[in-house]
Amino acid sequence: MMFVKIDHPHKCTCLAKAPAMAEGREWFIGKLDEKLSEYPHETHCLHLKTPYKDVTFLCNEADFRNLIIICRAVVGQPNESWLQSMVEQSKQ
Repeated sequence: MMFVKIDHPHKCTCLAKAPAMAEGREWFIGKLDEKLSEYPHETHCLHLKTPYKDVTFLCNEADFRNLIIICRAVVGQPNESWLQSMVEQSKQ
């Protein structure tokens, strides 16, 4: 299942937050603390807040792998040391 948009509350633990977002934007990845029975394959949630919308998607490992692919299509192959430093920064 790919990116299930949810509008009801759920419990999650923040794993990583996108660093250096512009004003009015906040993106973070959470690990679901409790599975949602209607979506048993979803393990994480992707919270995207922009000045225009605030949405949450349920997702799983396959979804994240596909995000890597489409992100590389847009920005190319990142410098590995920069990427690792940004990953560490996002976990703080």
